[in-house]
Amino acid sequence: MRTLVIGPAPKEMLEAEKIALEALAKSMENMKPGVSVGKIASANRDIIASNQCGGWQTGRSGYGIGISFAPAWDEGHLVSLNPVSNQLLEENMTIHLIPFFMMPKIKMIMGISETVVVTPNGAKSLFDRPERKLIIKD
Repeated sequence: MRTLVIGPAPKEMLEAEKIALEALAKSMENMKPGVSVGKIASANRDIIASNQCGGWQTGRSGYGIGISFAPAWDEGHLVSLNPVSNQLLEENMTIHLIPFFMMPKIKMIMGISETVVVTPNGAKSLFDRPERKLIIKD
């Protein structure tokens, strides 16, 4: 997920970009085998809650993806990063991390996500493009 703004980016979006990138980086750093998905989700929400742009995150901070299809396109029924989950991460789990902001004051949503694999040293992105950033088109 990348967010695109057409025209000048409101200051709230620029702040949200920095915080979403921080949440994504911290989540990836801490996603190791044996760590609970609830701990990752709680830390992600704490970082997002530190904003001054009036935004918050609803829903989960990520979900598992893989070879399963039914009953939905994601595997959130198997792995869902929400603060109340005690499920432990395992090496080679594949997760779509989705730190995002709902910002009703400026009628915008901001998100930068990444699909990662859990390793003993933290999560590793499965992609190298496009760059993690807010995309601004004048």
